[in-house]
Amino acid sequence: MVEILSDLLSKFVKTEITHPLGTEEMRFEDIDLQRTQRAVTEDLWLQIVNQRQNKVISQQNPNESLKLREAVATEFEIIMENFGFRKKTGHEIKVYSQKAYENILRVAQAFARDNQKSMVDLTELKKAFRLFKMNANTLAEKTEVKPFISDGYVPPELNNEAVKAVRVELSVQALDVIQLFENVKEYFRDLTELQTLIDKLKRAGYIFALRPGCYQWI
Repeated sequence: MVEILSDLLSKFVKTEITHPLGTEEMRFEDIDLQRTQRAVTEDLWLQIVNQRQNKVISQQNPNESLKLREAVATEFEIIMENFGFRKKTGHEIKVYSQKAYENILRVAQAFARDNQKSMVDLTELKKAFRLFKMNANTLAEKTEVKPFISDGYVPPELNNEAVKAVRVELSVQALDVIQLFENVKEYFRDLTELQTLIDKLKRAGYIFALRPGCYQWI
């Protein structure tokens, strides 16, 4: 179902590190999780904490930044198509690619930190982007995902552009209604119309209020 794929994508873009193998598959690739768990000692945690003290700066050339954003957006067009989303996916691509871009920067900072560098350069950015592409391609090829791609069913109450825009925004981050309206106002006449939809989706169990006026997709 399309709603499951949308949920999968929202979680994918919020995750900094993913692994293409399931836990059961790892043993066939000589990956011993128990041995890895034993290696996570107090000394290792202290090393990680020490590394985290290193504040890595990401100062990108504006042209490089633009090229990376465009590359991520292009990659997400491919991902959306591979997932069976072929109509009016501009807003989803915009939101998902922005979140993925932020994660790529964080991963690049981690690479730089691991190399004892104080600043991210093009090498780390390219490495982080390659990792993102590899994970995205593997996700689309997963056997468990393919049945949902071939299904293509969307519940009628979710099958309009305004709801899709609200869904993608609230699935990647919690927003108050004012912030949400700023991001999706092209789909609504005014704030009242948006609030009416939010109330309807909340009653239907699609979203919940973290606090009064602040919402997230379930």
